[in-house]
Amino acid sequence: MVAATIAISGCEQKTDTKVEHSVQTANNKVDVENFLAQTGKELERLNNEGSKIEWIYQNFITDDTAALSAAAAQEFSEAGVKFALAAAKFDKVEVSAEQRRKLNMLKQALVLPAPQDSEKSAELATIAAELGGMYGKGTYTNAKGEKLSLGQLSATMAESRNYEELLDAWQGWRTISPEMKPLFVREVELANEGAQGLGYPDLGAMWRSNYDMSADEFATELDRLWGQVKPLYDALHCHVRAELGEH
Repeated sequence: MVAATIAISGCEQKTDTKVEHSVQTANNKVDVENFLAQTGKELERLNNEGSKIEWIYQNFITDDTAALSAAAAQEFSEAGVKFALAAAKFDKVEVSAEQRRKLNMLKQALVLPAPQDSEKSAELATIAAELGGMYGKGTYTNAKGEKLSLGQLSATMAESRNYEELLDAWQGWRTISPEMKPLFVREVELANEGAQGLGYPDLGAMWRSNYDMSADEFATELDRLWGQVKPLYDALHCHVRAELGEH
């Protein structure tokens, strides 16, 4: 997730002061050119450095790397919210098509927008890191006493053709998620608040606004397309069940 890819050094760095200035003066064509150039450099720094800490966290999941990931994610999310709000100030400024595309990307790039409150943004980042750790470290012990990781269960799902083995792997992995539910619920609450701070009704509406249509139009189009695909999906599902000997 891009929201989690910040940097080891980035955790202790503040957003570029030039970007801060552009955020404060975002109101004309000269400002938009400077703002996009400076913001581009800052995002490049955050993403380049962020890939380092995220690689470490995904390969060595510990309390320390989780804390680093959370701090880094908070910095990125807070910077993203600041850039999104600044980009919105150019909505009524005449800019080139390329500049408008970049401004829209800044407004809609966040996956989990943080609330404009440092304590809540830190909580959101911590939850995201904790959920990632629970998922990555999760294991399931089957009836044979074998302790299976996500990678091992994934291999079973990919390679096995034994119905009982596949069902056990599918059900077993889902014993990992109940403890994640309260954290996920809180994550959604915080992300909804962040989306509302950016002018959207909720996070879902923000996600559905990332296309060349309104959120409501996207939902209608999705239903239309699903109606076309559903008969094929139903037929495929019935075929698979028949192959497995079910009725």
